Amino acid sequence: MAAEYVQTDIGGRVQSRSEWLASYFKPLAEMIRAGEFRWTVWEETEVQARSFGDTVVVVGNLKLEAVGASFVPGRDWVKSPGSRLGPATLSFTRVWIKRDGKWLLAAIHNAVPPPPPVVK
Repeated sequence: MAAEYVQTDIGGRVQSRSEWLASYFKPLAEMIRAGEFRWTVWEETEVQARSFGDTVVVVGNLKLEAVGASFVPGRDWVKSPGSRLGPATLSFTRVWIKRDGKWLLAAIHNAVPPPPPVVK
């Protein structure tokens, strides 16, 4: 991850690298290590990439399902034995930058796609 990494989550909250690591990555990593949480589905589809020199923009959809934790607004991830998350599908945009010969993740934007149009 780039030092200046930024993420916008499905609720519109913008987080810096340190904020994301503290509220998302570390809590889930601890639950995964303890066997309390696991992703049962992590499937990326409709992935497209566009290269702009040392920057690549990737868009696509991500289907998620998990067990053992819940996302609680204002509290982030909390243990929830027996709970199921999803299925949920997100649209994502990821921005990768090449720096010193390494590709680093610089930004992510996740969104819940709108429902399909109603055909009358």
